[in-house]
Formats: sequence, structure tokens, C-alpha cells
Amino acid sequence: MNKYIFSTQSGKAYYCNSIPGFIKDNSTSIIGQLIRHSFEINKAQSDAWENQINELQKRLEACGMEGDIIFEYDIVRLGKRIDIIMLIRHMVFSLEFKNGKNIFTAQDAQQAEDYAIDIKNFHKESEDLYVCPILIATDAPKYKKAQSLDAYPDKQVHLQRENIETLIPKVIQLTGLYGDNTQIDFEKWFNSPYRPTPTIIAAAVEAYIAHDISEIANSEAGQDDIDVCEGRINEIISYAMSNNKKCVCFVTGVPGAGKTLVGLDTVAKNLKRGKSSLSVYLSGNGPLVDVLREALKRSEKSKKQYTRETSAAIDALILRVAMLLKGIMQLTISLRQRI
Repeated sequence: MNKYIFSTQSGKAYYCNSIPGFIKDNSTSIIGQLIRHSFEINKAQSDAWENQINELQKRLEACGMEGDIIFEYDIVRLGKRIDIIMLIRHMVFSLEFKNGKNIFTAQDAQQAEDYAIDIKNFHKESEDLYVCPILIATDAPKYKKAQSLDAYPDKQVHLQRENIETLIPKVIQLTGLYGDNTQIDFEKWFNSPYRPTPTIIAAAVEAYIAHDISEIANSEAGQDDIDVCEGRINEIISYAMSNNKKCVCFVTGVPGAGKTLVGLDTVAKNLKRGKSSLSVYLSGNGPLVDVLREALKRSEKSKKQYTRETSAAIDALILRVAMLLKGIMQLTISLRQRI
């Protein structure tokens, strides 16, 4: 069976093909497929697709590039779609098009990089591949600042800012640096499982039961980094208790790094220290709080240990603090304005 037939795609993209097949395909036919799979379509979007298709067909044909191309690839975690994915010389290029734009904005750059981070960290078949995000402001002049071609230790290449003229030359340059002739199994890559830290709920239950998390699966940071982070937080907690101080700890990291699990594990481990050291996990994510509470309550019910007191204790352990976080954000904005 032809690997590019839509019946094999399970709705994961609006169009895909080999690059040579894409070059030969009729642009009107491609746009028709894109429109057919899109729930919301307008003339601006249709024109944007037409421009992308025509420009890419012309430029990819000129350089004789081999590989695969995917339009509107589904990002499971973010509920969005990447404009274009190109699989070339054992590399993944995530392209975010801003048609008609003549500047590169920080917001667009963040969007392009977030998509690549998601592919790199959660798309199973991309974890060992070089992944490069490229922001294309089609009408912008060539980006004036020097752009790093380096890659992070996990093989994510630094964000590139290009216009329609410089896009393909940059792809060629990067495949020369990081690519090889190993072929990506398209069907395996396309249908790769997404594994975005699926164990937050399970780990929360385990932490509550055993006051310990021995393994945080699918965490970008890795267990060693998690242990270091938790160790430092516990040092601060001990310092605050010993010196009658109040401290605030900010834990940052990419999506899936394990921030939520660090917070839950820290709270759970403090249960062993008695009432004088009780901690509370605070989250502005209301749905997450509700799910975590329900998971813990069901776990207790399954052990026939569930009481009204248990329910109250779980509710006190994990709190929703949307209004508190909103207040913190307003204070931060106010301080920035004064500065």
C-alpha cells in the first residue's frame, strides 16, 4: 500500500508525500486536500497554503532534495498543527510560516520553538533525531544578526529565522552539518506514539501512598536532575524551618521536564516528617487539581481506607490557587512597569 495514502494517516495531517511526489503533484489538488481536512477555512488561509506550495515546489525542485513533506501535522499535546514538517537526511525540520510578514517577532519565534520542543521531547520516533525549528517570515529581509547553527545536547538545533529566499539554502546547510544518509521510516515516524509525561497522575498516587517516586517516566530532565532539584528544595525547606524564614522556590523547565512531579514528590516526602513539616501542592491549573484529587481519592477507596477525613486531607494537600497566581502575575507586571 502506498504509504502516503490518507487512509493510513488516521487524521494526523492534512497532506503528506515524498518531496519528489509533492513537486509533481498539482497545487490545486493539494490545496483541495488541505481544505477538505480543515474545519475552519477562509481565503487568507487558502492563499497562504497556495503560496507555500508554489514556493516550496519551485525551490525544492531546483535543489533536487529528497525526503518527505507533511502539511498541518497534528501536535497532540498542544492541540495545534505544525505548518510543515520536512524529513530530510535523517533530520526533522519544523517550519512555521508567517505569510506576508516582513519582520520576525518574539512571539512567532516562541511559537516555532515550542512546536519543535514538543516534537523533540514527546514524539517517540524523533527522540534520537536532530530536530530544527525554522520561522519563515516570507517577506522579511535576511535576518541581520548572526544565527547560531549549534544544537543542544538533546539534538535540537537552535531556532533559525529565514525568509522565503533563504529557507532552502539554510536547510541544505544544516543537513550538511547534522544530516546523514540513513533513511527515516516514514510510516513509523508519522504514526509515532506521543509520550508527554503520561504518568503525572500515576506518580501522584504513588507519591501519596509511598511518599516517594522511584522513577519519573518520560521526564526530559532525567532522574539525576530531578533528584538534584528536589535535594536543593529540601535544603531550602530545612533552612527556612531552622531560621524561621519564608522562602519562595521557582522551578522552571521545558514542558515535560517534571516540574509538576517535583512539586508532588516534595509534598509527599514531607508527609513523613509529621505535622510540623506538612507541605501543600499549589497549582493554578484547575483541571489538573481536580484530576489529581480524584485519582488519590479513588486510590484510597480501592484500599477500603477512604473516610471523610481522608477526603479533606487530600483536598488540603493539593490546592487550586488560580486567584493567587493571578495576583502574583499582576504584581509582577506592576513591578516591571515601575522598573
